[in-house]
Amino acid sequence: MNSVRRLFDVYLFVSGIVVLASAKTLGNRRRTTLRAPRSGDPQWTDLSPCTRTCGGGVTHRQRICSQTTDSLCNSERKYFLCNIQDCPNGSEDFRDAQCRQFNNVEFDGEHHEWIAFYGAKNQCALNCLAKGKQFYRQLAEKVKDGTPCDRNTLNVCIDGICQVKIVLRLLC
Repeated sequence: MNSVRRLFDVYLFVSGIVVLASAKTLGNRRRTTLRAPRSGDPQWTDLSPCTRTCGGGVTHRQRICSQTTDSLCNSERKYFLCNIQDCPNGSEDFRDAQCRQFNNVEFDGEHHEWIAFYGAKNQCALNCLAKGKQFYRQLAEKVKDGTPCDRNTLNVCIDGICQVKIVLRLLC
């Protein structure tokens, strides 16, 4: 028997209607289907605000399962890229801005000016370097969704995990 494996789900917003484009493989054949939501499908929340105004932020929506919905319903979160246009030249680094929020917080009896540190093992923790010092600290367990994993990559952190950034273009 051939195994069916889901490759991806892409949600497109076409004229106010959400259409699911699902790509699956069946053996060596690939099949793409489009379908509109059915009346019995679980409801989804509205999209959250985008985490960034430029440079590729992230928005999400949550599926709401109730006792009356299908027993196979799992509460889950879907993430979408938003505001993917480049930021203007001279814009502050998104990770630097998050580090700067800790400038007035006392650490080991001192106040430091913090800047982004990209050399730590956990790319999606907020690791910041004390400016003019020889140490960095993890100031938060996770960076904000949409923060680049590294300076030289298009991958972004989502819920504390580095994810491959796939840019989909819908031409109308």
